[in-house]
Amino acid sequence: MEYLIPGKKRKDGKRSPYRGRFRLSPDEKFREVPLYTTDKQIARKRLREIVHDEEEERAGFIRPKKEREAMQRPLLEHVETFIAERYKIGRDEKYVRELKKKLLVLAAEVPWKQISAITAESFCCWRRKQKKSPKTLNEYLSAIGALLNWLEPVIGRNPLRTVERMQTAVEPQDSGGRSPCMS
Repeated sequence: MEYLIPGKKRKDGKRSPYRGRFRLSPDEKFREVPLYTTDKQIARKRLREIVHDEEEERAGFIRPKKEREAMQRPLLEHVETFIAERYKIGRDEKYVRELKKKLLVLAAEVPWKQISAITAESFCCWRRKQKKSPKTLNEYLSAIGALLNWLEPVIGRNPLRTVERMQTAVEPQDSGGRSPCMS
C-alpha cells in the first residue's frame, strides 16, 4: 500500500515537496520518504520506484540499497576511508603507509574503478603479468583482501576470498582443486 502526501502550502503560495508513505505488508508500520518534487506525476513515479526497489530487495532479486551504493562508489574513496580507519584504530604507521601504497598500485594497474569491478579473475590476470616476488604478490593480495574483508558488512562477500596465495617455498605445491587463478 502506498500513497502520496502533498506538501503544505506556504505563505508565498508555493507548495513544499511531496512525501510518500508505504508499507509492503499489512503487519508493518508505514514508512514515510521524501520525494523531493512538487510535481505530482514525478512524485508518484519516484514513490513507485522506491516501493518496487524495496520489493525486489526483499525478494532477493537485487542487493540492499546500502550495498548497491557502496559497490558504485569509487574504489579510491573506499581506500581513503579504510586507510583513515587503520590510522584511527592505532595501526603502525609504516604498516598503514605500505598498505596504502599497495592499494593505490592495485587501483592504478588493475581496471577497477569501483568495488563491483573487483573479481578473482581480474586480480589473478594482473598477478600473472607481474615480475614481483611471490612474497610481494601475496602482500598485494593481503592488502586488497584486508580492504574487502573490512567492507564485507557493506558489500557482501569478499570477491577475492577464493584466490590462493602464491607458494613462496621451493617445495612443490600440493593443490587438490583448481583455484580461480589457475590457467
